[in-house]
Amino acid sequence: MSTGLWWVKIWKASSRNGEPDRQLRHKADGMALTREQIARRAAREIKDGFYVNLGVGLPTLCANYIPPDIEVMLQSENGLLWVGPYPTETKLDTDLINASKETVAAVPGASFFSSAESFAMIRGGHIDLAIL
Repeated sequence: MSTGLWWVKIWKASSRNGEPDRQLRHKADGMALTREQIARRAAREIKDGFYVNLGVGLPTLCANYIPPDIEVMLQSENGLLWVGPYPTETKLDTDLINASKETVAAVPGASFFSSAESFAMIRGGHIDLAIL
């Protein structure tokens, strides 16, 4: 498998005022996609055994749509490899956050490192998929 960065922009060629319409559209009916639909589609790219970086904002929603029968290692851009599910009230540690400043849990065996090392892992091809 080759690694690399892919950047995709999707927008309608023009709108009524002449500016590009930068909302993602569903092919069948032309309706704008919701954040959940975009996250669900992006999560379909995640394969069993992947190391996956979830960027800030919408990409963090992708974790909700990873099939339960596959095992992946999630990485947060601020330096946490093996991010777990959102913590319950009893397991909440407000000092443990992802790059979107949401509280997260670390799976036993997780690694902590600087954000510089996190981005070096992505640029160096050590992460299978980065969802930005």
